[in-house]
Amino acid sequence: MDDLWDDITKLSTVCRKAGEHLPDEELKALQVGKVAEEAGEAMHALHDLKGLTTCGDAHSWSEVQNDLVGSVIAALLAMHYIDPEGVRATFEEIFHRRTRRGREAATTACPLPPPLRRSCPLRTRPPTCVADAPPPPAGWTMAG
Repeated sequence: MDDLWDDITKLSTVCRKAGEHLPDEELKALQVGKVAEEAGEAMHALHDLKGLTTCGDAHSWSEVQNDLVGSVIAALLAMHYIDPEGVRATFEEIFHRRTRRGREAATTACPLPPPLRRSCPLRTRPPTCVADAPPPPAGWTMAG
């Protein structure tokens, strides 16, 4: 994992240099937007793969994966822009919290035989369910 963070740090340095003419807050906002752009490209590739577009592009699962990795890199860069010194600890804390249900489900012994475990009542939600996130602060609205 250290190699990943070392590469993100190096890439962040290069990208910040390219955007040094922009205010820091604008650079952060643009990088968060880049996450959405990359995710949109993955969705477009998936739609085309499933025959849901008329653009005529031919996509494959490997292209969907490529765009998903682009989203992950963009997200890690955005986190690095927001807090270069604390990014690793922040990521670890959030990752640990967001994957808690999966870890718990993996250690819970289901009494059903393997073919029926998918419907096991001990597994009530997927491991990265939105319900794992803390509630928004009091008074919070979508308008910000």
